[in-house]
Amino acid sequence: MAFTEFIFDRQAIQERAEQARANLKAKRGLSDALGFAIDVIWDRLNRDPMNYRSYGPYWWTVKDVLQRHGKEIGQDSHEMVRSVYSFEDDYESLIAAETFRDWYLDTQFKGTNQFLLDRETGETYTLFDSDMEIPLI
Repeated sequence: MAFTEFIFDRQAIQERAEQARANLKAKRGLSDALGFAIDVIWDRLNRDPMNYRSYGPYWWTVKDVLQRHGKEIGQDSHEMVRSVYSFEDDYESLIAAETFRDWYLDTQFKGTNQFLLDRETGETYTLFDSDMEIPLI
């Protein structure tokens, strides 16, 4: 599968990240934007683990960032998808994930876990993280 969809422009994500940092500083007086983002996402997942689906292909990057910053969330992973849907900077990766989530919440039914990631073939990707799904069964 060639990934062609939801790959955001790096400069646009960098600009959005800088704006979010500035807003956080101005409105809340906080300078740890990454820590704040991790806490917000962690809170969402603790309230409803199925919220992971709203990050679509960016979920694996979100999960990786959470794990590397001390959040125990399991070992299931999809390295190929994570490598495409991530940025070198953790905060920018989370901003991209939030950008996807905004689209998801505006256009998809809650719980949707199938995404068209390859427009050329029309092949869909099914997001399934056993660490998030299995405890709910």
